[in-house]
Amino acid sequence: MKNVSTWVAATAAAALVMVGSLAGGATAHAVSAQPLKPKESAQSQDFDGTQSVGEADWLDDASGRQSVFIQTTGGSALVTMARQQNKGLSKSAAASRAKTQAAATQVTTDAIADKVRSLDPGATIMYDSQHTVPGIAVRATVGALQKVRQRSDVITIVELPRYAEPTAEAADDKSATGTVTTSNAQTSDLVRAIEAWKQKNQGQDVVVAVADSGLDYTHADFGGPGTTAAYDSAVAAAKGSVPTGLMNTEKVVGGIDLYGTDGTGNNPDNNPIPTRKDNTDHGTHVAGSIAGWGVNSNGSTYDPGSRDYSRVSDASQLSSLKVAPGMAPRAKLYGIKIFGDDGSGTGLAMKAMEHVAKITATTNIKIDIENESLAGATATRTTTTKKRPSRHSMPLELSR
Repeated sequence: MKNVSTWVAATAAAALVMVGSLAGGATAHAVSAQPLKPKESAQSQDFDGTQSVGEADWLDDASGRQSVFIQTTGGSALVTMARQQNKGLSKSAAASRAKTQAAATQVTTDAIADKVRSLDPGATIMYDSQHTVPGIAVRATVGALQKVRQRSDVITIVELPRYAEPTAEAADDKSATGTVTTSNAQTSDLVRAIEAWKQKNQGQDVVVAVADSGLDYTHADFGGPGTTAAYDSAVAAAKGSVPTGLMNTEKVVGGIDLYGTDGTGNNPDNNPIPTRKDNTDHGTHVAGSIAGWGVNSNGSTYDPGSRDYSRVSDASQLSSLKVAPGMAPRAKLYGIKIFGDDGSGTGLAMKAMEHVAKITATTNIKIDIENESLAGATATRTTTTKKRPSRHSMPLELSR
């Protein structure tokens, strides 16, 4: 169970940080499984929803409809699972406790959703959250939200930040799929990735979820066919499941399109393919920089031999490649699409974290790291209904 509790806590705390305190500027978030150093303060390790919010009751001055996340009482199901495992319970027994916790939180969020609808029949219930920060995301009138914040099961109401869709900038050449290609050879040398590869540290046994504009799993960088026909087939099934034979599961273990048709997170599908209308290849670019295998000059997937990147002696050996390997070329990927096809931004950053936490608690898919490299967010305002003692004790390591 090494690092289980720290990973879980980091995910939950990062969700709070993103929802409660980010405002403006380009941001990149990488939730890590590494524990905090002992010298770091207890406050930095203790996120229960109060430390990250301001004192202003912004709803008193707001008007119209607002998109918000309502944090509720109750615990994180994934934190519950980790704590039970740390006490010696088996994974299945701990998962059962987590399921019970999630169900209890669901009762609370369902009740709040019903209350919001009764106060504002035109409200949109976007998504709820049980495994990271307990709560529910809604779009409703300020009047309705002002009444909801008086409930004893509501801790915080925070304006849901909307992130702009980032754009990948790279060389002029593009792959057969229309995806930006990258030149990572010099980077591999500069960050000493090649030295790490020689020591057999190549990302093996690690799964990274990339929440972004989607993941072109048909790209040869990920072991896909690398053809226009393959990409077109994937796009044709964009609101369904991944077509058979187009996703190399040795590299990409799965994925989801959380944006769906309306960006609420309510109607996801299992195909994270980005479309040409998306007008960006950022998610694929990020995934390739993290864990791409590399692409030969002829468009085929690069392999130094038995997928052993310790055979790469120096950057010059990669200079002839169309796409150089990512920094951890033997890591696996899980694609999460949180931007729509129109480039209008997203409010689903926290939903992506909840999805990762849920599948970690309820499936056999193991995700070690979730990456969200996002452009600037709109200003985030918060309202705190009450102060409470710590409930979650959430240490984190969050890089920006």
